[in-house]
Amino acid sequence: MRDRLGQEFDGLIVSVTKFGLFIELLDLFVEGLVPLATMTDDRYTYRENTKQIAGERFGRKYSLGDRVRVLVDRIDYVQHKIQFALVEEAPSRASKRHKRRA
Repeated sequence: MRDRLGQEFDGLIVSVTKFGLFIELLDLFVEGLVPLATMTDDRYTYRENTKQIAGERFGRKYSLGDRVRVLVDRIDYVQHKIQFALVEEAPSRASKRHKRRA
C-alpha cells in the first residue's frame, strides 16, 4: 500500500465503533480505519443502539454496509495499520437550489 498513499478508492463500511469506521477497499480487500476525530465536516457521534455514526448538524449517517469513497491518508508500518480519510461527496443535483431569473 506504500505506493497507494494519497489515492482514492471505493470502500465498504465493515464495522462501526465509537472511535471510527472500519473500511474495506472493494478492489484490494484491504482494511483500514477512518478515525472519528478526523471527520471534521460535522460533529459526529456514535449511536450505540443503531450502530451508526451520525452528524448532528447535517444529519449524515454512516452505517454497516454503506459504500464510501476514501483516501489512503496514513500508513503505520510498525503496527501494520492503515488510516483512511473520507472523501467529500459531491452535492446531489436535487439538493442544489435553482435561482430564478428576474
